[in-house]
Amino acid sequence: MQPVIALFDLVSARDASSLTLGRNQRLFLAAFGLLCAIVFAAVWGLAVSATTAPAALANAVKVPMLLVVSGAVSLPAVLLCWKLTAADGAPALDLLAAYAVAVFGGTLVLAALSPLVALYAHSSGFAGPYVAFGSAVVGLVAGAALFRRALGRLLPPGAPRRSVALPVALMLVVQLATLSQLASVVSPVFSHRTVFGRGIDALDSHGAEAEPQ
Repeated sequence: MQPVIALFDLVSARDASSLTLGRNQRLFLAAFGLLCAIVFAAVWGLAVSATTAPAALANAVKVPMLLVVSGAVSLPAVLLCWKLTAADGAPALDLLAAYAVAVFGGTLVLAALSPLVALYAHSSGFAGPYVAFGSAVVGLVAGAALFRRALGRLLPPGAPRRSVALPVALMLVVQLATLSQLASVVSPVFSHRTVFGRGIDALDSHGAEAEPQ
């Protein structure tokens, strides 16, 4: 039960300086956080396409899949960066646990915003996609902030907190790049494909449009 309480302590703003977790507890925290994140992401996916049952059910599978695959692709590079730049005594498990906290918190924000997203998806064909995309941005920002805070809290005593900046920035950049490219090869999550969901080829198409005919 302690890892579950620790997960909420790491997400919240309360003081977590006295938090102590063993290896097995951190593994459980990471697994529990990621499983909850999958459920929260599915709830948001249902809300984004709440107008039709087939689209909603498809998104309930697609959104967690995008989240899990983009994280799996991004983590090896971030783990390497962590091992090269982290202070002595900072194991890779700390980074995995902090990432689980970040994904848990970010998707919890998405789930909390899901009723608003579903309302606009039902009532406005114009504003619905913008509200959904805005909620995704809020969840991403929350996840990045939580990743930095959780990683700093899990560092060994005396380790410099500035050592978390580079892994956090790298994770944000790599996962965003991975997520946008993955989104370009599956059917759109929103009612229409956005620039974010067109992948790297969106840059080429913009350049082609700028060329004189």
